[in-house]
Amino acid sequence: MTLSNALLVHLSQLPWPGNVRQLQSVLKVMLALADEGDTLTPDALPEAYRAAPAPLPRGGLQAHDEQLIVDTLARVNGNVSRAAQMLGIARSTLYRRAARAGRPRR
Repeated sequence: MTLSNALLVHLSQLPWPGNVRQLQSVLKVMLALADEGDTLTPDALPEAYRAAPAPLPRGGLQAHDEQLIVDTLARVNGNVSRAAQMLGIARSTLYRRAARAGRPRR
C-alpha cells in the first residue's frame, strides 16, 4: 500500500490540532479500509478531511474527535468493535465519546 503524492500534499496542509495522535487515527482508518496494493488518494480520507483545509470547528479537538468517531462508525456500518479497533481506543471510550457526539448506544 502506498500514499499518493496528492494525499501527502493534502495531509501536510491540514491543521492537525490533535497533532500526531489525530493524524495516526486518520491513517489507521484509511489503512483498515484499503485493500492490499492500493495507492491511497485524498478520496480515501474520512469525509471530514477531504475538503480543503478550513479553520477548526467550534469546540476544537473534542469536536474534531467526535466527528472522526461519527465518520468511522458510519464507514463500518455502526460496528462499534471494529470502529474502536480502527481508532485505537477501547470500546467503552468509543461509546462514551459517541454519546457525547449525539450517537447513543444501540
